[in-house]
Amino acid sequence: MTAQQDPHRPAEPADRPYPPEPWDLTGTGAITTWRVPVGVLPELPSGVRAAAVRGVALVTTAFVRYDDRGLMAYDELLAAVLVRYGRGVALSITDIWVDSETSVAGGRGLWGIPKDLATFGEHFAETADGPIAAASFSARRGRAAAAAAARLGGADPGRQDCREPDPRRRHGPARPGDVGPRGGRAPGLAAGRASGHQPAGARLLHALRQLSTPPRPLPRHYPPTVTSLTRRVLGPAVQALWAWLDSVGEIVPGTRTADRFGAFGDGSAIGFPTATVMNPSSIHIGRDTLIGRQVTLSVGYGVGDPGMPERGLVIGDKCIIGARCTLTAHESIVVGDGVWFGQDVFVSDAGHGYQDPDVPIGDQFGSHDPVVIGPGSWIGHGAILLQGTRLGRNVVVAAGSVVRGEVPDHAVVAGTPARVVRRYEPGIGWVGRTGDIRPVVRADYLQDALTELRERA
Repeated sequence: MTAQQDPHRPAEPADRPYPPEPWDLTGTGAITTWRVPVGVLPELPSGVRAAAVRGVALVTTAFVRYDDRGLMAYDELLAAVLVRYGRGVALSITDIWVDSETSVAGGRGLWGIPKDLATFGEHFAETADGPIAAASFSARRGRAAAAAAARLGGADPGRQDCREPDPRRRHGPARPGDVGPRGGRAPGLAAGRASGHQPAGARLLHALRQLSTPPRPLPRHYPPTVTSLTRRVLGPAVQALWAWLDSVGEIVPGTRTADRFGAFGDGSAIGFPTATVMNPSSIHIGRDTLIGRQVTLSVGYGVGDPGMPERGLVIGDKCIIGARCTLTAHESIVVGDGVWFGQDVFVSDAGHGYQDPDVPIGDQFGSHDPVVIGPGSWIGHGAILLQGTRLGRNVVVAAGSVVRGEVPDHAVVAGTPARVVRRYEPGIGWVGRTGDIRPVVRADYLQDALTELRERA
């Protein structure tokens, strides 16, 4: 078969020998990457395997037009498969087609490169065995674009059709000449040409020049790395294992850990993992109380402290203690029913002394002063309640506040140190520090308003 000559370049002499070194070639080209099922790939030589993820391999095709500014002028189309070669990744070439008999002879004679002769037209490429590539165009957003540019053997790249190889075509033995990592050589692939149905894929240069938008980039996980493959394979397993550990490690009534508490009410739970639970026999938890992960609950100065109180830490019914909260009692901390904590709240009934200048402060124990948190109160994120704090009923502690001392019922405190910024006055409403008044809004009114909004939606 004689290659169809590009009308814009002179005809190549039939008996032209392959030129000596250096081989300086100049031209333009395009590379296209395809996701192809492993089952339709050519046979791979021993020692290499397709770098596949979930049964899908990466195939690269390239079309290059070498022009007369270089030593030789011809067109070339090649297909390569991304393979694992040892511990590295390489591109192993399956097929190369050129329209230059000189290039075919030189490639085979000098390096054993598997080049075959083909004809390249404006929108097609074919060999003596049939077509291998075609290009078509479609309008996109009012501009010409190669939406379906480069169909090999009838496979549409938009759908990435990958048909089974023609059973009449047989692959020969492995050949050298494939390009490996960093310019080295990887083991060659099968010697046979790709069949008419073998999807390798390429964009002909004429089609590529009319693209009005850049090609879609490859997903970040191609080519896959050891880290990405590990995360993809082991990630779901680790998450499933953690979910199982979370359910098994949770402290609930009936478990051995719950039995060690002074009291552990029905419906209550402590999330897994905990940060510290020290001397649980002095910790009493009511019914339907939920305590988050990484929470510290401790009584006394150490494990088995002989001086620890019998009911050092008492948490009432229907409380919520957010993640990473710390409640450390040395004499008494009492949390009333229905109290909600945000995250990272710290509560302690003792501090360190500092009066002796010759003793490290960590070795000086301060005075104890019980802490009481009234029922129905809300403690905001990151708040700190120091020894001697006594909150009344339905008190709001703003996030980040540092509280010490007594706070009356139905008050809002904020700041460092915390001060009352709003309080409830019966018959008047919620009175602020500046005298402004906010009305009382009943919970049943809010529920009715939400119901009405849902009905309207």
